[in-house]
Amino acid sequence: MPSSARWAAILTGALAVTTPMGLLAGEPAPVGGGIYIGPLADNIGGRPCIAFDGTNFVAVWGAAAPFATRIATDGTVLEPAAIPLGASGSAVPAVAFDGTNYLAIWVNGTDILGARMDPDGNVLDDPPLALATDARPRPISLAFDGTNYLMVWRTNGDLIHGARISTAGQNLDDAAGFLIGSGFYPWVAYGDGQFLVVWHWHGNGLDIFGARIATDGTVIEPGVFVISDAAEDQDHSSVASDGTDFFVAWNDRRGGDDTNTGSVYGTRVSAAGAVLDAPALQVGPYAWYQTPAVAVFDGTDYLVVWHSGLNANYRLNDAFGRRVANDGTFVDPTPFSVGASYSHQWAPTVGYGDGLYLSAWTERSHRCASDACSWGRLFQKPDPAPRSPISAAGRTPPPGPTGLEPPLLWTAESAPGGDDLMAIHGLGRHSMYIASGGARGDLLYRGVGGWSIVATSPLRLFGLWANAADDIMALGQCWASFQFDGVVWDGPNCNGVGGANDPFQFAFGAWGDGDSFWGVGTGGTFQFHDGGWQMQAMGTERDLFDLWGAAGDDLWAVGELGTVLRHDGTDWTPVAGVPTGQGLNTIWGSGPGDVFIAGDFGTIVHYDGNAWSVMASGTTEHLFALAGAGPNEVYAVGANGTILRYDGVGWNLEGSGTPRNLFDVVVGDDVWAVGGQGTILLRSLFFDGFEGP
Repeated sequence: MPSSARWAAILTGALAVTTPMGLLAGEPAPVGGGIYIGPLADNIGGRPCIAFDGTNFVAVWGAAAPFATRIATDGTVLEPAAIPLGASGSAVPAVAFDGTNYLAIWVNGTDILGARMDPDGNVLDDPPLALATDARPRPISLAFDGTNYLMVWRTNGDLIHGARISTAGQNLDDAAGFLIGSGFYPWVAYGDGQFLVVWHWHGNGLDIFGARIATDGTVIEPGVFVISDAAEDQDHSSVASDGTDFFVAWNDRRGGDDTNTGSVYGTRVSAAGAVLDAPALQVGPYAWYQTPAVAVFDGTDYLVVWHSGLNANYRLNDAFGRRVANDGTFVDPTPFSVGASYSHQWAPTVGYGDGLYLSAWTERSHRCASDACSWGRLFQKPDPAPRSPISAAGRTPPPGPTGLEPPLLWTAESAPGGDDLMAIHGLGRHSMYIASGGARGDLLYRGVGGWSIVATSPLRLFGLWANAADDIMALGQCWASFQFDGVVWDGPNCNGVGGANDPFQFAFGAWGDGDSFWGVGTGGTFQFHDGGWQMQAMGTERDLFDLWGAAGDDLWAVGELGTVLRHDGTDWTPVAGVPTGQGLNTIWGSGPGDVFIAGDFGTIVHYDGNAWSVMASGTTEHLFALAGAGPNEVYAVGANGTILRYDGVGWNLEGSGTPRNLFDVVVGDDVWAVGGQGTILLRSLFFDGFEGP
């Protein structure tokens, strides 16, 4: 066990973790770190949009007024102070490039205003152009056909209108535009000599509709047509074109329940208006319905981005993407992260140019100077892109490792409070502890008489470790640390950069060795407790979600974008050869030569002391926690009640009897799992009738 003096020296040492983590073959690789774009008016209303001029990207977003900034392909923000485009109005802008200049448009009251900007960042229209009237302050869209733009918007009467705009900034139609159809949230793309406009509107619930528009501004017969009218609601669509056909993506409530708001679906639409994929393609799960799933074409494939709807824990609200080939097959076996897991991320969008994707999103976090802000990240398109496309037949997640109904080996216990339970640890069947991270942070205790709440905090809790009955540590929101001595909390102790006033900084993972505690969390931050907390940045900006130790001087930490770090008692260093770029949520090992790591979309990797391997989990559900009794007795739990058990040969699905997300698991005298809305599950390792210690 290192001394406090030794750890003080370690914790103040400089680190430089810059080596990229491993990626699956052909997966887009992150380039550099996060890119700060600017403050936003609110969480969703001013979200960024992106265009590319052949040299640089431009991002346009709304704060109190619309702003723009150019971003170089090396990630340099060319205008850190931002370029003001107008004095007022900022509701969900749009931008496109015409080969010479950009045109940015936005809603101000009920009017659509616009401004052209050249590639050097010079604004050409001051005051802004008055382009159209009768607009509702909702998302608008813009596309260029080689001669003119087509601008589409939702009116105050819930109609979809359009107007052509010349490269000189003149409205070539009426100020009120021309009627396209009835609906909400239009999106437009150009391909094969025509525009395709898509939106959602009432049909069989909410459905996705489209209309083709000629370059002279006329609606092509037969007019409005149905793109998707499945039984559940479909909404918030976008469209991109490969120059011949189109790809339409949307949020879909199919498969939604109280722990999962639905999925992203999509279909190709031909230039003749024929829907080419029936049933539609399920691009990815866990889509949140309030913002569009955004598609872009990269010269070879479509990339669709969206944000997660698993919102019980901040680390689960991430931005994801998946590529779809223009023949309707999937390029990526599973979605991958296109964001950075700082707090909640909403409304991602994406642009493409020069072999790079630029994703951008809205977030609320300790990285924002205002209530909300926009960040971005560059990803390199694989070139040449390896191809192992997944056919349409493989687009539905497998039912589980066995393909059969799993055995129900777990029983439910009653928890007080009904809050989301995020972490569990304990000292035996009649000495177990749970930390909650929903509306507040409770510490639950199970003695002989069952579960009860023994301490409460206003701060959400995500990490928990029990060294002894009088030495229990819980970690959580604003890096709060609570030490429980069996009677009262000692805390809160907010160690974050913003302290108690920084609610978007978190500690997620906790581990102890019987004497001391360690924790990891947002922004690559590490803390150690041996009579008092000491903090350290680990040389990476990536969020870290869990840690495990083979010993006090052999610690492992895992996090976003396939990040794995290892501490040797002196330094943290990145672990080479990790064969995934997925978000890694959990780590457990029976020793330094037997380490399991699990994460998003069913990812499980194993280290045998010499090399890494990918393990077949048989599921595409997110996995949030691992624990084991030995190398041949390991459990993984995750989204939608998923429980897997490894028996030394392979992973097998076990019936949990619940659809709730399961956030943690611990193995001791028994196996315990906890999750959403007060879920507590027990799997006894003893024969019937024996209660254990």
